[in-house]
Parts: sequence; structure tokens; C-alpha cells
Amino acid sequence: MRKLIFSALLLAGLAALIAPVAFAQEEKPFTLHGEVRTRFEYTNNAGDFADADGALGAGDDQANYWPYRIRIAAEGHFTKNVSAWIEFQNGGVFGGDFTGPVKNGTVFGFAADSGVSLYQGNLTLDKLWSENFSLTFGRSELVKGNELHLGDLDFYAGIAHDGVIANWDFKKVDITGWYTRPIEGSVFHPDNALPPGAVLVVGTPVTQHFWGAYVTWDIAKEQGLDLYFMEARNRAFTADSPATLDMIGARWFHDNTTKGGPVWNGEVAQQFGQISDLSTPVAFAPGADLSGTVIEAMFGWNFKTGDIIHRPYAKFESASGNETDPAALPGTDDEDEGFRPFFEDFHNRLGHGDWFALTGGDPSFVGGGANGGTGITAVSLGYTGWTTRHSWGAEFWDYTLDQEAVILGVEEDDLGSAFDLWYGFNYSKNLMFEASLSQLSPGDALTAGGPDDSAMRLYGQARLRF
Repeated sequence: MRKLIFSALLLAGLAALIAPVAFAQEEKPFTLHGEVRTRFEYTNNAGDFADADGALGAGDDQANYWPYRIRIAAEGHFTKNVSAWIEFQNGGVFGGDFTGPVKNGTVFGFAADSGVSLYQGNLTLDKLWSENFSLTFGRSELVKGNELHLGDLDFYAGIAHDGVIANWDFKKVDITGWYTRPIEGSVFHPDNALPPGAVLVVGTPVTQHFWGAYVTWDIAKEQGLDLYFMEARNRAFTADSPATLDMIGARWFHDNTTKGGPVWNGEVAQQFGQISDLSTPVAFAPGADLSGTVIEAMFGWNFKTGDIIHRPYAKFESASGNETDPAALPGTDDEDEGFRPFFEDFHNRLGHGDWFALTGGDPSFVGGGANGGTGITAVSLGYTGWTTRHSWGAEFWDYTLDQEAVILGVEEDDLGSAFDLWYGFNYSKNLMFEASLSQLSPGDALTAGGPDDSAMRLYGQARLRF
């Protein structure tokens, strides 16, 4: 009898201990998220625009390789509208470890393909002070609009910001404000294991600050208006004479993916600011003004036939370059008119090949550069179609410099033209396959009278998200 009573009391005690734990778990549920992405890449002639005359590897710049990105995240929701997101990732190339298939848990030099880093880590206080306000602290993606200035670059290894993000979510208006530090240079504190008194304080910090506000207003059905302001400030010289770059912009858009009718996107942004008065005169004089401009436009029309949506469209992309006087001495130009990108998602912005970026500097990712030319104007005509599981398209691009390159005394602005083909297949809710072929015919501003064979990029990608 005593054993029976003792067993009953023991079971009752265990139940009392287990019940609060189970209840706590119900109050704090966790959800796992992640991504497994691998891509086959083939590239040819993108470095020298010259077909190889000899065997592979003898003056040849073609290659195939397999980049990947692996992410795992835990999302936790707690009492009083508190949530957290912790995400780690590894991005690299298969076969990129110095030790080959043998893994020893150590990252060597630049071959960090087995290295894991914190991609996002943040906590959010939702419905703080009101039903519409939330505040996020930590490392977070910051994605807005068409990702012209604030993107996540998820086709490659991503962009995440360290700081605080405030959001007001009203019925027809969404307001986001943020302050982040792209680079912390005030203290030398790499191990985060020292008290402040033992930290080496940098007298002239290279800290960079980034803040701004972005407003999205639903002005009509499937139409929106974005208005924004942002500033990047570099204190590499002194707090009293930083380099500042401000930008204001607007975007008007109308889109739908399920029915016929017109679709469009139009965006323009103007930059202003100043290089530090204490900067070393290299390309520009100390205290030079900044005044870049960027324009992005798309107009298309959806035609619905059965379950298929067809969309022909046209695009225009322009980033101002800096107009220079060839006779001027270096470091004497008192204004940079070139557009300086913030955190642009450049993938497929100017075509699937990613041959160029929308920037006021040298826009090329291919060859030896634009030979002194700056800025870019790109126009395209394209067609895309889709169903619930399939998507496909074709696109023609023409690229020119905004400010010509001077090659052997001759001004050249032709960067070339490209043709893209692509296909996507949604295998399931979580798994998608994508393939793309892009061919670039380089112009004289890229080749400078040298070889002008076409460059090619071919890729096939599988991406699983959950």
C-alpha cells in the first residue's frame, strides 16, 4: 500500500513539474524557416570577349561552377506581442574548401565555404504604444519598393542591416523609419568580451551611419505611391566634417498578376550631399558636391487567355554619370554628378546576365571595365508569360554609357546589347526550378578596339524554401 501511495505521489509531482513546461511551450511556439539553394553556373568570354584558340585553360576564360546558399532560421512568438528571429547562413561554392571533402570545422582564409555567419538576429515589439506601431532591434533585412535602393539581393548571399527599424502600419499607409550602422569604426572591439574601459577607442572613427524614412500609400486599387528620404553619413574624417549623401525619391506603380490590363512602374530619385572638406583629393576636390540622379520605368500590358497571362513590356533604366573635363587635373572636380547606389538589388535589374549595375560609376561587371566612361542608360523590350506553375520569357537589352569613354581620342558610349531567355517551374509550394540563358554582344566602350566575341551566362537553379 505504501508503495502504491508513494508511486501516486511521485506521478502527481512529475505531472506538476511537466505541466508548467508544456504550458510554457504552448505560450512560446517556435517555427523553423529555411532555404536550400544550389545553382549551376556557366560563363564564357565575360573577362576578355575572346574565344579561346587553344585547349581549355590555355587563354580561356570559360568556367562552370556550383554556388549555393543554405539558411536556417527560428522564429519565436512570446507573450505581450514580443517576437524574435534568429537566422544563420552559409553561402559559397561547392568544392570551395581548401581541405576538399575532408571537413575539420575550421575556416581557412578566403575559402570560407564551410563558414557559418549570423545573417539575421532581431527582436520585435509589436503593437507597442498603439495597435499600428512596431519596433525591431538587431540585424534585419530592410526591403522596400522595387528594391532599387533597399533590397535583399537574395539571388546571391543577401543584405542585412544592423540597427533599429520602426514601422507604422495603417489601413492605407505604411511608414518605415530606420537607423543602422553599416560600419562601426568608433571602437576596436572584435571579440565583444571586454568592458568599455578596456576597449581601444578610435580617435578618428570610420563609422558609417544610415537612416531614413519610407512611406507607401495605397492610392487606388492595385496602385501605390512610395515617397522616401535616406542619408548615408561617413565620419571617416571627423564628426564635424563627414561625407554625407542624401536622397529623396518617389515611385508610382500599378501591378497585377491575375488579370488583363495595363501595368507600370515609375521611379525617380535625386541625390545631394558633400564629400568631406578634409578628404584627400583623388578624383574630386575636398568638399565637392554630390548630385546623382536615377530613373527607372516599366510599362506593360497583361493579356489573359485561359489560365495563361501574357505580358509584353518595355523598360527604361538610367543612372547619371559624372561629366568630367579631360583637361582638368585630378582632384580638382568640385561636383560629382554620378549616382551612388545605396543597397540596390542588382540581380535582373538590367537583365538576367547581370552584365551591368545601375550606378553612376563604372557600370560594368564584365571585361576590363568601361574604359573611363560612367553612368548607364539601358532600354529593353520583352515578353513574359506565366501560369500557376510555369513562367517563361525573352528580353532584348541595349546599353549605353551616360558619359562617354575616350578611347584613343575617340568618344565611345556603346556598351553593347544582350538577349535573355528564361524558364521557371514551381514543382511544389516550396520548391522552384529556374533556368536562364543570356548572351552579351559587347560594344566599343567595353572592347576598346580589342576582341569583341560574345559573352554568355547560363544558369540553372533549384531553390527550396520553408
